[in-house]
Parts: sequence; C-alpha cells; structure tokens
Amino acid sequence: MKFYKWLFILCSAQILFSNESPSTDCLPIAKNHCRTHCRIYRNQPMAKNCKPQTVCFYPERQGFLEGNVGYFYPFSSDLRSIVGQGIDYQLSFTYKIGERFGLFASADFFTKDGRSTGDHSKTSLWILPISLGIKVFATFWQSDNRFEELDFYFAIAPRYYLSSATNHASYVDHKNFAKGIGGMGGIGMIYSYGHLSLDAFLDVSYSKIHSHTSIPKVKTPNVQVGSLVAGGGIGYNF
Repeated sequence: MKFYKWLFILCSAQILFSNESPSTDCLPIAKNHCRTHCRIYRNQPMAKNCKPQTVCFYPERQGFLEGNVGYFYPFSSDLRSIVGQGIDYQLSFTYKIGERFGLFASADFFTKDGRSTGDHSKTSLWILPISLGIKVFATFWQSDNRFEELDFYFAIAPRYYLSSATNHASYVDHKNFAKGIGGMGGIGMIYSYGHLSLDAFLDVSYSKIHSHTSIPKVKTPNVQVGSLVAGGGIGYNF
C-alpha cells in the first residue's frame, strides 16, 4: 500500500510542476460556448501532462455594431469658409469573414449652420455619406482566453453622397441638392472586452458632387465634399 501511495504522490507532483504545454484534452467544451466570463475548471479528467487548471476560450468575434463621433474637417476651402468644421456622427456595422477580413457598411451624418461668402446670410448644410467596403484586421494583443483583445484595421470603400444646402436669403434659390460617388480609406483600432468594444479611427474621403437648383437653365459647379474625420466610439460585438 505504501508503494502505491508514494507512486500516486510522485505522479501528482509531475502533473503539478510539469513545464510541458497542456494537452488539447485539457480544454473541456463548456455549455453555451463560454459566452460569459472565462471559467476555470478544477475537477475535469486530466490527460497526460495536463495542468490542473484549464480555461475556456472566449469565442471569436464576428460582428461589430458601433456608434462613433468624430471631428469633421472638409477639404474644400469654400465649405470651410461657409460652415467651418464640426461634429460627424457615424453608425457602422462590420461582419468578419475569417480571421483577417471583414465587410462593413456605415453611414455618416454632418450638419451645421454657417454664413454665405457674399452677404453673410444664414446657410444650413447637411452631408450624408454611405459606405460599403472591406476591412483588413491584424491582432496586436489578446489575453490568454481571448476575453480581451486589441485589433488594428485598414478600411477602404466606395462612398455615395447626399447633400443639401439651404440659403435663407430671400433673393436666391432657397435649396440646393447634391449627390455623387466618391471613395474613402481609413485606419483604426478596436479594443474588445467581452461584448464591449471601444473604437478609435481616422478616415479620409474624396468626392466631387454636382448640385442641382430649382431654377431652370442655371448651372451650378461641382462641390468637393471630401474630408478628414478623426474620432472614436463604443459598440457591441458578438
């Protein structure tokens, strides 16, 4: 009996202090795919060279729904002289395809009042860009159980613009509408903690769109609505 007792003690010590990496059998499959905080399992059947504590990995994140706010800086000197800079609001959804790539759709909204360059009458402007493109991800850091993760990404997409400018002077056309196609590119990083995501980004866009007035036979010039937007936001991942 003493021989088996000492043999059991020696085997237990080997398991506890072994420096070899755990076997894959040490990772039991938990119910609900461990979608809550990482759980530590202490009383699971142990394979050879398995350490007594095993962890459940957080599942790979596939979708990101985010609300962002950024600083809008238009490239057009005419726009800057009329409305200046301002706040850009963005709603974005990303769905990852594999580990490195993802598809995303986003809609931005910028609106601000300003003064016309001539008689300084009140002018109101809004711009609505809609993007559909791809993102390329690179994981910079993640915790052992993937509950926390920091990813960098690059985004590129065509962009469709809708815009409206309203001049409140009585002697000019009241409203001008514009639409057109452009493009955007951007970089950013996402920090994920469970289902919570924090995003920081820098986007650059370019587009010249043609405006239309309600006055017949009046031609209006193309308008550059490209911009630089830097900001951040909060989201939910799954």
